[in-house]
Amino acid sequence: MQTLFRFGIMAACIAVGLSASKSSAELLGSWDFYQNPDFLWGFNVNPTAGLRVRLAFGPDAGFYGGLDLYETSILAQDDEGRILVADAASDPDFTAISAQLTNGHSYDKVFVETRMIDSNAAGAGWDESFWSAHPGSTAPADFSNYILERFELVVERVYWTSPGKNPNGNGIWTDFQIDARLDFYGRPVPEPMLAASLIPAIAVFRSLTRNTRRRA
Repeated sequence: MQTLFRFGIMAACIAVGLSASKSSAELLGSWDFYQNPDFLWGFNVNPTAGLRVRLAFGPDAGFYGGLDLYETSILAQDDEGRILVADAASDPDFTAISAQLTNGHSYDKVFVETRMIDSNAAGAGWDESFWSAHPGSTAPADFSNYILERFELVVERVYWTSPGKNPNGNGIWTDFQIDARLDFYGRPVPEPMLAASLIPAIAVFRSLTRNTRRRA
């Protein structure tokens, strides 16, 4: 009985020690993708039924390649403030993308695409260091000292208008843009993980078993 009691105390102390070594996800910073309100994409079509923003990662990142985030989300003009969440449970590419963002390099490619869902797309691909240094960005180019737990794409503006600038003078044109930022949530890599977290648990266990012996 006394052995079972000691085992129970030890198990409880280990659980407390391990839980203390974990911290909840916190906002690590953001990448801002657009900061120029005077710039608009435009195509000789009109009108559109909605816009889609897609982020692609990796050496093949582009209009038709790379690891995708948010590729199926459709945005309407009243979606200002909408938040699109990606994590390991909701996106099959999340783990691979997190590996790129924590590999210690800042030159991996990130492609940002803005697409009219029934027509054309525009986009730009740059290294992580570019997006990190972009005006309005607060996140680093690489998160090698962190465990990434989720991404949140915050939609700040969804805009399109036809015929817009109408550069061809025939009324067939649509100007469009999505302003968004990518928020990174995670926690620091624990150091040194197990031993440090168990020290207080072992101390409590020894104290409790000492008291048990005295009562016996």
